[in-house]
Amino acid sequence: MKTFYKALDEFLELKKNELKPYTKFGYSERIKRLKDIFADLKLEDITTEEVQDYVDDWQKIYSVATINGYLLIIKQVLKQNGITLEKINVKNDKSKKLRLYSAEDIEKIEQYYSNHKEKIKVHHLPIFIALYTGMRIGEILGLQWLDVDLDRGLIDVSKNAQEIKENGTRKRIIQTPKTLSSNRTIAIPQQLIEILRPFKPKDNEDWDIYVCSGNGQPHDGRSVSRSAEILFAKAGVNWQGFHAFRHSYATRMMEKNIPVKAISDLLGHNNIGTTMNIYSHTTNDFKKECVKKIFEDEKFKREKEKEILKNEVIKLQQQMNEIMIKIAEL
Repeated sequence: MKTFYKALDEFLELKKNELKPYTKFGYSERIKRLKDIFADLKLEDITTEEVQDYVDDWQKIYSVATINGYLLIIKQVLKQNGITLEKINVKNDKSKKLRLYSAEDIEKIEQYYSNHKEKIKVHHLPIFIALYTGMRIGEILGLQWLDVDLDRGLIDVSKNAQEIKENGTRKRIIQTPKTLSSNRTIAIPQQLIEILRPFKPKDNEDWDIYVCSGNGQPHDGRSVSRSAEILFAKAGVNWQGFHAFRHSYATRMMEKNIPVKAISDLLGHNNIGTTMNIYSHTTNDFKKECVKKIFEDEKFKREKEKEILKNEVIKLQQQMNEIMIKIAEL
């Protein structure tokens, strides 16, 4: 039987025309790693127990998403060659918290903008678009002005800018969004409209330029991140990456009791199950508020009833005193 190494090459060859360029790049990177791990191991020698051992080791250094990416390829390659693995257990570490920006962090960012509007450049726009829309960074970098309607307060998400490595050289590509549901229209708040308006092209012929670069090419994701990190340092906020904006956006909506279906549509998730799985958590402040609402409202109600009763007793005592005084005067 063929080696896993050879089966990986055949798998990538079959898949190359089906995959988007960035997805193909991701598969290629994972396949390189899998080739190093399994080397010349024959397909028939790859067992569920052996893969589980690797997964257990990976869990010490990789995220669940990364591990599942490797497993997806392993299972597909083996299935293509008539081999099916039993269930592989990947422990989802519930103790790991989503990276997000607190209400205080967001207030500092907004305050920095208010105090330094003249210092905000086009490469800073991804920060504010991410803050007020929860869009993925690739979707933000793929935005052209023809996708943005400031008068109606809407953004159409239909493109995704990504970086791939081709023949040792990095290049930026534009492709369709991650999933069909990622094609969506997002309503934007007045704060973002005011931030974007000064950068809007005055000539309608320039509407095909990219919002976050100001020219005909999408901005480089790494340089945008560096610019954001510098701005955050000045604002006194710890930079946690662009995806933390997405988590913060969703969490704030959860806390405001926005329907999960609406949140899922705004984020471009395939279904509300995805949204619930990621954001079923709530912040500690919100948890405290819930408990306070349940128990302290009851306590307040009881205390209020006692206070009303006490006031009634005082009134009765006053009335009795007045009656006693009148009797004494007779």
